Amino acid sequence: MNIEELLSSHLSRSFVDHLVESIIEQPPLFDQLYPLVFSDNTKAAWRAAWVLAHLQIKIPTLFDDKIPEIIRFIPLAKHDGIKRSLIYIVSNANINDYPVDFINLCFDWMLSPKQAPAIQVYCMRTLYRVCKIYPDFRPELQACLDNVEQADYSNGFNAARRNMLKQLHKDKITIFFKTDFP
Repeated sequence: MNIEELLSSHLSRSFVDHLVESIIEQPPLFDQLYPLVFSDNTKAAWRAAWVLAHLQIKIPTLFDDKIPEIIRFIPLAKHDGIKRSLIYIVSNANINDYPVDFINLCFDWMLSPKQAPAIQVYCMRTLYRVCKIYPDFRPELQACLDNVEQADYSNGFNAARRNMLKQLHKDKITIFFKTDFP
């Protein structure tokens, strides 16, 4: 049975862990799994993205040359599970440059109550990383988070929002002290 058939038929956390370990032991399996994310088989694509998100935790360097392709594909993903896993991968990737279209997409999805809370939160995390690279985005992110109508969002989003605002405030104080005092 090939990987696509396995992903289409059965999936559990223990299976994902087993598949991740198999890929670590047999790296060519990554080359079979990765293209499945872009497959028309939504079930297999969603599950492949989930496995890749867990694999990135173990071997983040596997994704170094894949991030631009993943970023281009995210807006085209047809399933929330695929979007969630791929944005998670991007939010954890070691990136020094983000395309403006992707930054705008993250702002749009973070603020859209129609998006799944996990997608909103991973977009928020990604935007925080963007702020580390481009500090000019910090006030925009902070203003967006300050001005949301909390009743329109899930408890999970609101908790992440509060934590992010605390972190942004803490970073602002740190920057103030680093730049104003020798």
